[in-house]
Order: sequence, then structure tokens, then C-alpha cells
Amino acid sequence: MSIQVQTAIIAAVTGLASGTLSSLFAPWVAWRIEKRRQLLDSRTRLVSEWRTGLAETEAISPLSDRSFLTESWYLSLRPHLEAKIRGRMEYTDNSEPIVVIGNLTNHRDPLAVDLSNEVDRIANEWKIP
Repeated sequence: MSIQVQTAIIAAVTGLASGTLSSLFAPWVAWRIEKRRQLLDSRTRLVSEWRTGLAETEAISPLSDRSFLTESWYLSLRPHLEAKIRGRMEYTDNSEPIVVIGNLTNHRDPLAVDLSNEVDRIANEWKIP
């Protein structure tokens, strides 16, 4: 076999192998990018729902009445809360009163502040603005 034929065969095999690999690799890369985009969109929607739900609940009644515990926004947030915060939201212990110093008219409910901080922490963790 001549050197020209060997060179042509090597070029053909190399071209076939690289074409096959790229035809398999490109869709996989596109799928991974799409999967990440969908995850980010889903997480962005969740954070928006949590912030809206918290604001609406806070406008209607104080969080200290615990009526928000059955709301869909809280139920979707609940698994992402740190155990300490989740316990503070769901279990009441009236033996230790909360002391607020200053004018109460311009202050948020301490539970609302905790929930808001948790939503912000999760959003930062997920790299969501």
C-alpha cells in the first residue's frame, strides 16, 4: 500500500471518528445547558413566589398567628429552611417573650424578618438576584 493511500485512510478514519464524537457530544452539551437554564428558571419562580407570599401574608395579618403555615408558598419554602428557623416558625414557646425596643409602627414582625432573611439566603445560595 502506498503512502498516499495510507494517509487518505488515516484522514478518513480520523474525520469519521471526530464527526461521530462531535455529533454525540454536541446534543449532550446542549441538553446540559438547557437543564441548567430550566433549574435556574424554576428556582427563580420559587423565590419570587416566596417573597410575594410573605409580603401578602404580612399585609393581611401578623405572622405570629401562624396562619401562613398552611399556605402553598410556605409549604414549598419549608424544605429549604434551616431547622432552627423552621422550628421557630412552627413551634411556639410562650415562656420567652420577644422584647422590642422602640416604635412598633415602623417595624416588621420578627418572624417575617427571619423568613425574609432565609429567602434571601437561599436566593444567594442559588445565585438568584
